[in-house]
Amino acid sequence: MDNDKRSNSNTHKANDTNRNENGVDAGGTSSGQGRHQSSSHNPLNNTQYLVDTDDEDYADYTFRSDSPLELLDKKDFHNQNSDRIPLIPTDFTSIHEAIQNFTAVFQSRYGAQHPPFFDGPLQKAITEAFDNPNIEERRPLVLYLHHDDSVAAHIFPQNVLCSVEISNLLKCQFLVWAWDVTQEQNRKTLFDWMNLANLGNLVEILKVSSMTGKYPLLIILCKDRSSFQQNTFIYGQEDVASAMQKLMIGLDQYQGIRHQNQEEERGRLERELFRQEQAQEYERSLALDKAKQQELHEQKTKEREAEEKNLRLQAKKQSRLNELAMILPPEPEESDPKAISIRFRCPNGEMKMRRFSRDESVEMLIIYAESIGFERTHFRLWNSDRPKKEVSSMNTSKTFEELHWPKRENITIEEM
Repeated sequence: MDNDKRSNSNTHKANDTNRNENGVDAGGTSSGQGRHQSSSHNPLNNTQYLVDTDDEDYADYTFRSDSPLELLDKKDFHNQNSDRIPLIPTDFTSIHEAIQNFTAVFQSRYGAQHPPFFDGPLQKAITEAFDNPNIEERRPLVLYLHHDDSVAAHIFPQNVLCSVEISNLLKCQFLVWAWDVTQEQNRKTLFDWMNLANLGNLVEILKVSSMTGKYPLLIILCKDRSSFQQNTFIYGQEDVASAMQKLMIGLDQYQGIRHQNQEEERGRLERELFRQEQAQEYERSLALDKAKQQELHEQKTKEREAEEKNLRLQAKKQSRLNELAMILPPEPEESDPKAISIRFRCPNGEMKMRRFSRDESVEMLIIYAESIGFERTHFRLWNSDRPKKEVSSMNTSKTFEELHWPKRENITIEEM
C-alpha cells in the first residue's frame, strides 16, 4: 500500500514537471498556444460573456477573453495587470493630461475603434452634455469607469465598448467621459468630483464593495433641469446586445426630456418675444419723443454755437483790422505835395478814398484794403492801367515814387 502511494505521488510530480517544462496541460493543449489565441482575438467579436460575480464558485477567478472560456487564478491575473501601464497614473498634474493618457493607453490596448472620450473635467462634461445653449445639441452623458483588477477588465472594452455598433452609437448620440478607478487615490478623486457635481447618490452605489467585480461600468446619466434622473448601469459582464438595449432606453428617455425642454423653451421664447415686442413698441414711442426733444435741443445748441462762433470771428476780425490800422502811417494832408489819392471800388459798389505818401511802400495800399475787410487771401486789387495789373504782382516793397504811381488812381477790389 505504501509503495502504491509513493508510486502515485511520483507519477503526479512527473506530470507536473512535464506540464511546467513543455507548457502542455493535461488535455494536451499548450498554454503558450492558449496565450497566442488570446492575443489574436478579434476585438469586434460579439461573443457573450455571462458572468455572475456574486457567485462564490467564481470569487477567486476571472475570465480570459479567448474562446472557449478558461479560468485564471485571480492572483495571476492581478500580477499581470500590475505590470501594465495604468490608464491614469496617480501623479497626473491636470485633468487634460490624465484623459490624454487614458485615451493613449486605451488605444494601445484595445485599438482606435472606440467612442471619443471627452477631454476635460467631469463638471465640464456635464455642462457640455446638459446645459448647451442649443437644446438640439444636448446629449445624455455616459461615464465609462475602468478597473484593471475587475473580472471583465479587458473583455468588456475589447468586445463591447470597442464594437462598431456600440462605439458608433456612443459617438453619435452620447457624450462619453472616462476614468480609471483601479488606484484608490484616483477612485477617491472621482468620488470628490461626483459629490461636487451633485452625484452623491451615485457615489454611494459605487462605494459598495461588491461593485468592484462588476467593472468596467457604463453609467448612463440623464438630467432634467437641475436634477439627475435614474442612473442606468451597464456592467462589465454584459454583451453588445444588452448594452445596446440599455443605451437605446437611456437615449429614448433623454430624448423625451429634451423634447419637453424644447416645448418649454418654445413657450418661453414666445412669451419672451411678446414681451420684447411690447417693450420695443414702448421704446420706439419713447425714442420718438426723445428724438424730437433732442432735435430741438440740438437745433438750439447749433444756433447758439453758430452765433458764438460768429461773434468770435467778428471779434477776431475786428482785432485784426485794428492791428492793421495801427500799422498804417497817418494819412497825409490833401495839400501835401507828396500825397497821392486812391479811390477803392469795393465789390458791393461802395467807394472809399485814402491818401498815401509817395515815400510809403505800395504794401501800405494792400494793408489798408485788409484793414477795411478785404484780406489779400480772398480779394484781388487791380489798378486802372490798360491792360490792368494786379497790385500784388508788383514789387510792393518799393515806394509809390519808385513805381511812378500817378497822383490819382482807381483800384478795383475783386473777390477771388
